[in-house]
Amino acid sequence: MARPPAPTPRPEPDLTAAERPRIFTFSSNSFTPMRPEDCGAGADAAAQSAPGRLTGYISRFLKLFLDPTESESDHARKVSAVLVQAAGIAFTGLWLGVFALLGLPHAMAINGVYNGLAVVNLALFAYHKKLSWNLNLALVLVTIYVVLVQTALGGMHRSGTVVIWAILAPLISSMLLGRRSAIAWLLIFIGAMALAAPFDHLPGVPVPELPTAFSVANTVMNIALLSVLIVGMNVYLVAQLNQARERADGLLMSMLPGPIAERLKRSPRTIAESHAEVSILFADLVGFTPLSACADPVDVVAMLNAVFTRFDNLAARHGLEKIKTIGDAYMVAGGLPMPRPDHARAILKMALEMLDSLANLRACDGTSIQLRIGVSTGPVVAGVIGKQKFSYDLWGDAVNLASRMESSGIAGRIQVSESTYQLTREHFEFSEREPIHVKGRGPMVTYLVERSRYADDRISLTTHADAPRRL
Repeated sequence: MARPPAPTPRPEPDLTAAERPRIFTFSSNSFTPMRPEDCGAGADAAAQSAPGRLTGYISRFLKLFLDPTESESDHARKVSAVLVQAAGIAFTGLWLGVFALLGLPHAMAINGVYNGLAVVNLALFAYHKKLSWNLNLALVLVTIYVVLVQTALGGMHRSGTVVIWAILAPLISSMLLGRRSAIAWLLIFIGAMALAAPFDHLPGVPVPELPTAFSVANTVMNIALLSVLIVGMNVYLVAQLNQARERADGLLMSMLPGPIAERLKRSPRTIAESHAEVSILFADLVGFTPLSACADPVDVVAMLNAVFTRFDNLAARHGLEKIKTIGDAYMVAGGLPMPRPDHARAILKMALEMLDSLANLRACDGTSIQLRIGVSTGPVVAGVIGKQKFSYDLWGDAVNLASRMESSGIAGRIQVSESTYQLTREHFEFSEREPIHVKGRGPMVTYLVERSRYADDRISLTTHADAPRRL
């Protein structure tokens, strides 16, 4: 099939399902094309269920308050603020019914005015989408509300210390607005407590006669519910802190080997180590250019991610250390940061599995995509470089030679240097190549891996014409 020309920017045409660009998915040993309309199959049916519809309604309601240009953390804070205010409106709505049963018209009026203003504040929030304005006004309303309700119920003792709910203002502001706002609201809370303490009725309104059981029950309920809320918020904050620490540790571990990451967390000093014997593997995707020319860039990146993710899994399975990816090239090492005697054998076992994992991979024009792998063994220096973005890298002649083994190798084969061959010739079958010119080294004898000598490593490679002698 003739290779199509590279795509040029053009308006999106009306394509049939058969003409739409293919999206590659990694399955078994090959990539399988999947049409865009196949993505998310079954989602519409799930959305028709009652829980799905409810979730959809809530999601659409919350989107009213979000600005698409803001970050995910800003969205999370806004969603938390809206949910807290909605819960407060619902809770005070229940108290409106309680005040009606007790025949407390002034408390009912205060409650009704608060609910109305709280709803208006949320409506304004959906319009201006400014969290600080909305939340500060909401906390002002709550503080005034609890002070007035406590006074209408006959003071601190008869009401069950309703004003204590104002403590939510500094707690919520500390979570959603920051430290300065929390300190300011803490001072306001203390002032509200001091202001409400001496008053036991509204001006011109007699002290209501409330059952003693109501006052006792309300006191117990206020203390219990607030305790649950405060403990719950603390548990939530600790959980969020732990999750943030785990994410940070995970990101650090994804960039650096585990022992190196732990050392860096304990002491952010320069880390550099010498390793007497390490095996290094370089792999490059041959035929990647045709794929990148005829496929959508998003699909190309998705394919690379799927390939390198499989390589990452192989490295983890064999106890090897991924060093980095460079474009469509992959670098992995064995024998560091912790020494191991079988590093060369582990590297070659992984190399064979890497070739096997891509045996059926094709570009969208039908071109075969293969790996060219080079391996060498020797001393290296390893260390962490960078301050803003850490990078664990290797330096040394063995690294350069492994790169030369890859660049001068054969597509679909594993080429190794003399040092790697000497360490692994009892474990693998090799073919010796005619001396080849290696940049910076001159003529060199290199070897191609054929297969493992052990029954549990069943992957083998066909001998090429340029490898006449099996060792």
